[in-house]
Amino acid sequence: MPSYECILFLDSELLSIIELKFIPLGGIDSAYGNQWFSINKTTHELSPLELRSIDSSDEIRECYFEQGFLKFSARSGTYIEKFNSGQHSLENRRANLSPEVAMIIDNH
Repeated sequence: MPSYECILFLDSELLSIIELKFIPLGGIDSAYGNQWFSINKTTHELSPLELRSIDSSDEIRECYFEQGFLKFSARSGTYIEKFNSGQHSLENRRANLSPEVAMIIDNH
């Protein structure tokens, strides 16, 4: 059983953005809160995203990270990388991790 719970899974062919809640041994709630990661699906690199702020409305949620900007709805999203201006269209798969992404997380 994984030691994390997937809160959000945004996915494309080349990139995934995930929000995870880590579950400490013994099941006691952690004071650390949720953590965000990007996954390069070509290299299988899992990189932490440093959350700076969140802005939410009924329909849209915007997350500002040190590494870029994420805007998403219940159906889709866009992630814009800060350093190379790469833009990724993402599908909101909610918390249903693909086996490929779960394996990358479990291996890190």
